[in-house]
Parts: sequence; C-alpha cells; structure tokens
Amino acid sequence: MRRLIATAILLASVSGCHEGSIPFGTETYSTQALPSRYDLSSTGSIAGRVHWTGVVPTVSDIAVERIMSDGIKIEQVTRPNPHAPKVDAAGGVGGAVVFLRGVDPTQARPWDLPPVTIEMRDDGPIVRQGSNDPVHVGFARRGDELKMVSKQLRFQMVRARGAAFFTLSLPDPDQPRTRPLTETGRVEITSAVGDTAVRGHVFVDDQPYYSLSEANGRFELSKVPAGNYQLVCWRPNWRIERQERDPETLLRVRLLFQAALETSVPVVVRPSEPTDVTMEVGAE
Repeated sequence: MRRLIATAILLASVSGCHEGSIPFGTETYSTQALPSRYDLSSTGSIAGRVHWTGVVPTVSDIAVERIMSDGIKIEQVTRPNPHAPKVDAAGGVGGAVVFLRGVDPTQARPWDLPPVTIEMRDDGPIVRQGSNDPVHVGFARRGDELKMVSKQLRFQMVRARGAAFFTLSLPDPDQPRTRPLTETGRVEITSAVGDTAVRGHVFVDDQPYYSLSEANGRFELSKVPAGNYQLVCWRPNWRIERQERDPETLLRVRLLFQAALETSVPVVVRPSEPTDVTMEVGAE
C-alpha cells in the first residue's frame, strides 16, 4: 500500500506544475531572435586535437541498483563508468567537448546544428543530435525545445538538472514530450526510475561554436568571427563523489560524480585564416 501511495504522489508531482514552470503538455516558449551582424568574410576557423598527457587512469565499473519492470524487485547490475577517458594509442582523446567562450552571439554564424533528442533506454539516456549516431553530449540553442522519448516498455522518467530543472514522466514508449530550454549552460540528464550511472549532457547556448572531438582527438570550429577567445575543453569527471540511498528502501537512487574537468587556452582568430591548437589534458 505504501508503494502505491508513494507512486501516486510521485506521478502527481511530476505531471502537474512546478513552481515557476509551465504545465506539462502545454509547454510553449518563444524567444526574440538576436540581431545578426554576421559577416562571413571576416571569419576564420579553429582546428586541432585534444591530447592526453600523463598516465591514463584505470577506471573501475560501477555497481548500480534499479527497480525491475514489475515495479517491485530490485536488480543489481554493473555498468562501465560512462565518464572514463577515451584515449587512443597516440594519445588522442575522443568524446571531449570543445567550445568557444567569449563569442558575441550577434556576430556568430546562424545556428546550424540539428535538434537534440533524448532517448531513454533500459541502460539509461542517450543523446541524439539530429540523425547522427547516439552519443553522450548534444548542443542546443537557447529557446529551442528538447525532445525526450522512451524506447522501452516500462514506465520511465527523465530527470534534468543544471541549466534546466525538471522531472518529466514518459509512461508510454515512442510518445515524445518536449521542454523548452530557456537558460544557457549545461543540462545533465539522468533517469529518475532506472540506472543512475548512465547520463547525458546538453549544452545550451546562443552561439553554435561547439564540437565533440573524434576518436583520434581531432576537432574543428568553422566560420568563427575574428577576435580573441578562450578555447575550452570540457570533460565529465569519472571520479565518484558519493552515492545517495533512499532512506526507506536503501536503494541507491542517485550517483554523483566530482566536478567536471575544464582546460582552456586563449586563441586569436583572424579573417580567412585557420588557427591550429593542441589542447593538452590529463587526469587533473
């Protein structure tokens, strides 16, 4: 009986309004387009490689617990750490987020990145940028809607924290729901009822100068307005800060990692010139 009552309260809380939010199912948001002073003739490009220095750490798997599809039994599984560094034999770091800080959005090229969709699966959320292969990170424009859809039969809930704060129920598979992204910053996506080890990240901004490094560490940012910027390499931290348990069931309900790792270097972009940069990163 306690489980049924708790479930009813939980569903009511996530299906209704949060303070300062729009009722689910009626989400609408409009943003005024920024004035554009983009000039293709005054742009350059940045290309380079993310390279690992030092010893690549050995990262252990993570033991997690989740409620099975019957809603009663607890399943214990082991997952690879989703934030373990991906380093090739030559030291190239794959899956690192490289972006520019200090860009005037009115001078940026028009937003040309595909929309982001979060797919919730048995082993956690994945991020899909348009029709591209699923990854762990996506890039969205402020004011756009984030689409979320369940790809499994059991009841699913999406938890978003950071630049967006909500918990959204997905009771039926292949029935997408959306939420507007009204703030710039990073949104961390996890399951609120499933595997707590796996997560996705969505960076929200007014400018599109973001890239995910390839398996060999290569990246490129094109059509960058001339100017002085900070080139930032962001990587999630694989070190676990703590695991929180539900006080009644003792089920591990949330896994928290230590703060993400950032490396930044100054760059100068000149019109019609390529800028080559090597981003050196490591375990610290």
